[in-house]
Amino acid sequence: MPERVTIDWADLADLDLDPDNPRHEPGMSRRDIIRYLVEKESVLGLARDIAKVGLSPLDMFGAVAAPEGGYVILEGNRRLCALILLHDPTLAPPKERKIFERLSRDLDPDDIVIELTVFDDEDEADVWIDRKHAGPGNGNGPKPWNPVQLARRYGDRTGNALALALLEYGQSHGMLTKAQSTDILTTITRFISNPFVRKHGLGITTSASEPEFKILGTQSLFDLRLQRLLSDIVARANGATSRTNSADRAKYAQENLVNITEPVGPTPEDTEENEDDTEQSTGSVETTADNGDEAASDDPSADDDTDDSEGSSTSGGGTHPDKRLKLVPEAFAPSLRDERLKRILAELKSVRRFSPLAAALIVRVFLESVTVKYLETRGTQIGQNDKLHLLVHNVLTHIEKEKKSGAIHLTKAEAGALGLLKGQVSNPTYVYSAFYLGLIAHGSAFPDWATLTKKWDEVEPILGFIASNAEPPIEPAQA
Repeated sequence: MPERVTIDWADLADLDLDPDNPRHEPGMSRRDIIRYLVEKESVLGLARDIAKVGLSPLDMFGAVAAPEGGYVILEGNRRLCALILLHDPTLAPPKERKIFERLSRDLDPDDIVIELTVFDDEDEADVWIDRKHAGPGNGNGPKPWNPVQLARRYGDRTGNALALALLEYGQSHGMLTKAQSTDILTTITRFISNPFVRKHGLGITTSASEPEFKILGTQSLFDLRLQRLLSDIVARANGATSRTNSADRAKYAQENLVNITEPVGPTPEDTEENEDDTEQSTGSVETTADNGDEAASDDPSADDDTDDSEGSSTSGGGTHPDKRLKLVPEAFAPSLRDERLKRILAELKSVRRFSPLAAALIVRVFLESVTVKYLETRGTQIGQNDKLHLLVHNVLTHIEKEKKSGAIHLTKAEAGALGLLKGQVSNPTYVYSAFYLGLIAHGSAFPDWATLTKKWDEVEPILGFIASNAEPPIEPAQA
């Protein structure tokens, strides 16, 4: 039966390093063992920790009696090396000597408790040394915590805190089983560390390091999108794998999460089932737009050049703005809970190219509604006579300040659209300025479809941001 022995700090010299320890070449001298362990086995970091908190009470030294007296340490040579150099810093390699001298001065020997388990021989000791260092084996050795267990233990210090919260949320809501949850935590972390995936894909307002997360939009929409992400990660479908870069993850969210929307109740139905085919086969509407008849409108901005490569990633779905049948692409899906806002958005997304005036009017209603909601959520009192251009300007200024302070993060498209709309908010010739939308509402301006679609793509990113952030975030209910 092994014997338990306690060694005093003053008797540290009674302990010898094992010359045949697996951490270094066998048969090395004591001085060379110390030098090697310091250079290769992080002894300095261990010595700092010992000087700060002492030796771990969970780990005892394993030893056998030395023929000439004292003990040879078979288990714990790194710890013993650190203690030797804290006890006598002159034994440290010259480059690290001053550091050990400083640590030695800070050390309180009374905090050091050196406990040995003394075995009869090396064979008896090897049974337990192998269990400690040879891995988990069949369960007889220590088993390292996996990423999920590490996240439970250390929370945001692992970088997996939010991913773990989403994984456990998904399990509790029946989105995946515990068996399916194995080995996917780090992949979830990779995806939700991307701001676009987190904010636009899932509607999460909190950071990637916070386990207590909040969302925009409804819980049912969040559930739909989270279930899609988790399912794709489990199945490694649609590119949802660990072998992705940041751009790949944002693209995944755009193509697979943002386009998931909720039913919003009754919406205006198309007048004819086959109108798409009719327009495409006759070409009558396109001919009208192409020959310039509609271009002679009250909106000079129809002739402005835009760089489509810098537009919103959600705009148009690859269809040229002039040829879109609807003003607002299906991919435009801001997070909304308010039924009134959802109904307005549904009608905006249903309006078609033969009704440019109706489209512009609903844009004005949508812009005013989300702007007012955004300001009211933040405690601003709105008066009946407040002008729309001032309300929009106040919202854009607030977002700009939040961005500069670091309180929010904008994508490149959102930041560009913010600057554009703020500069055009009172421009009487810009089709989505509050001023021009007012002219349309009073029958003094008539926009054409090509201009509406082209300019929508310019402002869509910031309108989506305003709408998604108009309502206060909520904490999703746990199952």
